[in-house]
Amino acid sequence: MSDTNPYRERKLFGVNKIIWVGIAVAIYFPIFNSMLALRVYASLFVMTVVWILLVRILGLFAKKSRLNVYHEVDDSVIARTKKELAASREKQKKDASELELAMLNEGKPLPVLDSWRINSEQRRIHPFFGNIVHCVLDPASKELHLCVSIGTMEMPADGDVPRYRVWFKKRIQEFLKLAAQSGDALVLKDYFGTLVLQCDALREDERGYDVPFPVFSMEMSADKFWKLGALESHVVVEMERIADVRFADAKEIVPHREMKYLETHGGK
Repeated sequence: MSDTNPYRERKLFGVNKIIWVGIAVAIYFPIFNSMLALRVYASLFVMTVVWILLVRILGLFAKKSRLNVYHEVDDSVIARTKKELAASREKQKKDASELELAMLNEGKPLPVLDSWRINSEQRRIHPFFGNIVHCVLDPASKELHLCVSIGTMEMPADGDVPRYRVWFKKRIQEFLKLAAQSGDALVLKDYFGTLVLQCDALREDERGYDVPFPVFSMEMSADKFWKLGALESHVVVEMERIADVRFADAKEIVPHREMKYLETHGGK
């Protein structure tokens, strides 16, 4: 087998059982002083041999399955493979980052921070990272445009609308804090002076397809963005005090910038 195969063939599979049975026969046979005891012992011996043969036959049927009794897992191979994969991903990430910076230095608008969407750890700490549909940095205007799809947005009963409004803006703030703390974002710190964030909800059109429409838009200076990331996790600030915010509950708003999706999202 190859060095990357974690399965190792078991040596002398089943033979050790037969050896132990033989030893037992050699030890106990001389002490039997009656034909009945000898017959009982012989019966047990035959049953044991039959059981071993059955196990071997079942093993043949299971040979091509995941429960392969003829092989055992070598954990060292798995650990080495994981380490090699991690090193390969890190190298690819570094190469991609260097290529991005080279293109940004030429003044070209460029999709960035794709690592946020594909990083499972990043998606775990906040779902917005996995729902990014547009993230482009324009070094000429020094603006970072970020658009997040939040799915269907339905406001609660009238009495709960103010609370929902506060909760939604707090959710935005949590996302921005985590984004500002990301090492991938810090690499781009010198390339933008303004962050434009847009949140799109989904609604059904006349053909029955889900189409996006903007429900939240915010324009914030990069200085405020980085300061937000430096705040303690429990600190909450009023978004309108640090950015230009457009939000009309679940109604469509006019966004600060026109953003086109980098990929097509579902429908029915």
